[in-house]
Amino acid sequence: MASTVTFTGKSGKTYQYYLYPMWPDLQAKPGNYVFAYNDGKTISPKYFGESQSLQERCSDAHERCACAINKGANCIGAHLSSSSADARRLEEQDLIDAYSPPCNRQ
Repeated sequence: MASTVTFTGKSGKTYQYYLYPMWPDLQAKPGNYVFAYNDGKTISPKYFGESQSLQERCSDAHERCACAINKGANCIGAHLSSSSADARRLEEQDLIDAYSPPCNRQ
């Protein structure tokens, strides 16, 4: 089973993500994800996103993949979400506002 990490958004709301090595075989279901660096002690987000299909977006074909890897990303965090696209985007923005990941700023 994958390990988990909890990120806290700027709003104070918490979000639990399952961590996987690059490139996991995720389900083609909606959810939120993060490309991150994991040094075994801390998780440093490089890019937060949301998608209708985690399987499609959490791949090396992602348009921000090169940026994330150049910034040290060595894992992917993800969680399924049956929420609407609007709710997933709110979570994404809440986390971007809290962590200011470098690949979301470009």
